[in-house]
Amino acid sequence: MAASGVGGNGSPMAPEESAVSSRLGEVKRVTKETDVHVKINLDGTGVANSSTGIPFLDHMLDQLASHGLFDVYVKATGDTHIDDHHSNEDIALAIGTALLQALGDRKGINRFGHFTAPLDEAAVEVILDLSGRPHLSCGLSIPTERVGTYDTQLVEHFFQSLVNTSGMTLHIRQFCRTARTSEDEKAANGLTF
Repeated sequence: MAASGVGGNGSPMAPEESAVSSRLGEVKRVTKETDVHVKINLDGTGVANSSTGIPFLDHMLDQLASHGLFDVYVKATGDTHIDDHHSNEDIALAIGTALLQALGDRKGINRFGHFTAPLDEAAVEVILDLSGRPHLSCGLSIPTERVGTYDTQLVEHFFQSLVNTSGMTLHIRQFCRTARTSEDEKAANGLTF
């Protein structure tokens, strides 16, 4: 059964009209190295279904959905037997494009946002502007080379790819760091708010 709702004037909306106003994005991206399928529902409940072949990235996507209260579906296969670079990049490009689709004309949203995410003894601030002008300023200093199998040098590249296709301006600033906590996790958590 199709969803229906109430229109701007208080009158019932037809199912088709309600569906059009849904904030959904879906992207399939296939390259020589990867096959990525992403769905985003900005009006979801925080459900994540991620299978990227990169366990830490799956965890980050789960955190984004959970804290951001939107639904995200990501299925990806890639040449992770070589390294995670192509999958990391193409997943972020697809998520950014799906986010851009889901935002639509951007009516009814707050264009600017900022959040400071503390986690144990470290903190990261995320500031964003859904301006349509891509820019990344990433001030993360991650104290380890890897989180599980994930090369932490790919964190900034993930955010740059996301910014490039979503058209957002994103500033990530780290206040302090420790070897015990994950700055990339705090940045992802901050991005959701």
